[in-house]
Amino acid sequence: MALGLNGHLTKLATLNIHDYLTKGHEMTSIGLLLGVSSAKLGTMDMSITRLLSIHIPALLPPTSTELDVPHNVQVAAVIGIGLVYQGTGHRHNAEVLLSEIGRPPGPEMEYCTDRESYSLAAGLALGMVCLGHGSNLIGMTDLNVPEQLYQYMVGGHRRAQAGANRERHKSPSYQIKEGDTINVDVTCPGATLALAMIYLKTNNRSIADWLKPPDTWFLLDFIKPEFLLLRTLARCIIMWDEILPNTEWVKSNIPQIMRGTFDPSEDINMETMAQAQDYITAGACMALGLRFAGSANSDAFDCLYEFARTFMKIMSFAGTAAVQTGYYNLQTGLSMILLAMSMVMSGTGNLKVLQLCRFFHKRTGGEMNYGFHMAHHMGLGLLFLGGGR
Repeated sequence: MALGLNGHLTKLATLNIHDYLTKGHEMTSIGLLLGVSSAKLGTMDMSITRLLSIHIPALLPPTSTELDVPHNVQVAAVIGIGLVYQGTGHRHNAEVLLSEIGRPPGPEMEYCTDRESYSLAAGLALGMVCLGHGSNLIGMTDLNVPEQLYQYMVGGHRRAQAGANRERHKSPSYQIKEGDTINVDVTCPGATLALAMIYLKTNNRSIADWLKPPDTWFLLDFIKPEFLLLRTLARCIIMWDEILPNTEWVKSNIPQIMRGTFDPSEDINMETMAQAQDYITAGACMALGLRFAGSANSDAFDCLYEFARTFMKIMSFAGTAAVQTGYYNLQTGLSMILLAMSMVMSGTGNLKVLQLCRFFHKRTGGEMNYGFHMAHHMGLGLLFLGGGR
């Protein structure tokens, strides 16, 4: 009976999604796609795969009719593929998702807007499909998955599209001139998180070393500070067993060149250094939160709380440090640390974390945007997880 009901729900969802898509109910379509995919987590269910494929041009045959699917629905469908095939190491889907991370912009206005969200979704989906497989990706040696992801992360010449995608991406974009190089601003976040998920908890040092922050000032100027956060987080969750709940471990992630005193004669961009330090610290704190999630470990909590207070002190004094780092960057780091604390203390309703959540909830001015509020409220939800309130 349960199986029958499940099948009935899937059919109902399929009908509803098509119905909503034709009527333009975008948000409901996204909810339904993600919902049915989560319900079939890791099952490789064919009916859901067909449903998701309709919304992803890359999974349709090259001769099929182009469907006008809204961009956000495509992004949700890509994440859905990751959920349905989680941990299966499915070759075809992994190949498609790998090429979709670096999907070039097409002619007319195809794939020209919000490319970052699609690339990030493809990276997360690839990470889910190959979750924790590490170097044991059976039947995928010819795809060179880690090398290709590394190239998406650091840049270089774009590789020629293979198979069905060659025809689809033959015409260049009339809107964006990228040439034959990879645009790392689009591909780096998805590729970094895909590497982190594929090598999750494998303690693979050679892959982790790819994600180390640059150790010279010259190289540091070539990488966005936000990407340092993702790289640090990725590196730490690959080297899972080395995560320790103390401030020394968090600070050990900062490169040697940023510690200690500086020679005044050196031409150092203090703004770059301050931002890099804060983003690396936030990434390490997030990894600490994931490692000790739900444990209510007092050492982990004390360590994270100390960093949260340090960030808040810098923000409250409008001195050189705050100006160099920038309010937006400090707030990003602080939001990550708050999320990490909420994960460690999830379900406990810890008063100190609640006070921080309330304090940030009341802040609405300046650069406090939607993303920050989302992080603070997610933290609040995790803190009272299962509390029935």
